[in-house]
Amino acid sequence: MIQMIEYLPWDSDFFELHIGKVICHTTTSIQEIIECAKQAKYQLIYIFQDESIHNEITNKLPWIEHLIDKKLLFEKIIVPELIDLADEIAIYNEKYIETDLENLAIHSGQYSRFNRDTKFGTISFKKLYQTWIKNSVEKIIADEVFVYKLKDKIVGFITIKLFHEYGQIGLLASDPKYTGYGIGSALINAVEHYCITKNIYKLNVATQEDNTIACAFYLKNNFTKTSLTYIYHLWI
Repeated sequence: MIQMIEYLPWDSDFFELHIGKVICHTTTSIQEIIECAKQAKYQLIYIFQDESIHNEITNKLPWIEHLIDKKLLFEKIIVPELIDLADEIAIYNEKYIETDLENLAIHSGQYSRFNRDTKFGTISFKKLYQTWIKNSVEKIIADEVFVYKLKDKIVGFITIKLFHEYGQIGLLASDPKYTGYGIGSALINAVEHYCITKNIYKLNVATQEDNTIACAFYLKNNFTKTSLTYIYHLWI
């Protein structure tokens, strides 16, 4: 018997599919999940496994053929000290989504499992990230969106959501044309300063292990790895 499949209403509505997720704490077989999913008429199951469980089934088919993402969680303890904020940083207060911001949001998801899984299609992937930044700007899933502007052009942004004891970075992107300008670090400084003003001193962010540039960036900015989760997409 596997853990109960959790129905995901938002994903199901957005992708127009019957989607659920399973968090595996044991070496459950793919066939068990398939049989359970079929009974409930699911079309897609997201399967999440922590590193220890994954290591027990490494290289065992058919698990590996469904592996779509390796999500790394990074954490940083914020030191409550004076943080210099770049003049180019501003809170995004527009009531509409500028094209620069929308394009950067799509760019931020290039390593996303929703982009890597071609069964979703490019149109659905782009729509997902357009919706993500829209809901962030409207403060449905984020508290603030900070942007980095050069000559009135948005060349970077970051979203932040505060919880009881930590801040969670949702999306972070910078225009690759401006690599080396320190845009990403400046945006991190902005959310750290924001967290301090709210008496929050821990910052979390997730990225893909295959996104080596992002991983190196977070380590450079004094984040530490705290967990690794393997994610599978099981299409029924």
